[in-house]
Amino acid sequence: MGIQDSAIYYGKIALSKFKDSKNYESIVSLYNNLGRIYNDKGNYDKAISNRITGLKIAEMHHLDHWVGTICIGLSYDYHDFEEYEKGIYYGKKAIQYFLNKKDARAKDVRSSFNATAINYDDWNKPELALFYHTQNLKYIKRKRCAIIA
Repeated sequence: MGIQDSAIYYGKIALSKFKDSKNYESIVSLYNNLGRIYNDKGNYDKAISNRITGLKIAEMHHLDHWVGTICIGLSYDYHDFEEYEKGIYYGKKAIQYFLNKKDARAKDVRSSFNATAINYDDWNKPELALFYHTQNLKYIKRKRCAIIA
């Protein structure tokens, strides 16, 4: 059994133990982490399924920081699954979430723009890919100017 298989095995055990708890933060985190592991294994349908479940729980329990994070993950999952239109949908959802959040981390904003851009790029829409990469650079430049000022 490899490290990834062990992570999935123990992740599922942890999910079963948290299932009846009200610790939604941990439950959503577990679904997101399982999604990431399945993505790394190239099992994109399971990656997407786990993240969608986590997203639904995060939205239901108003765990807003998880909504944006999982949307980024879904954007990358759909990209890797070559479902670019869905990847763009979740990338843009993450962008909107993080740009409207006052205390958003810069890396989350950058990841949102990047996830959206690479979906456009591999969908053979270079103009839109360039637009989102440029928005990312503008965002980084604004952040650096704000830190220096």
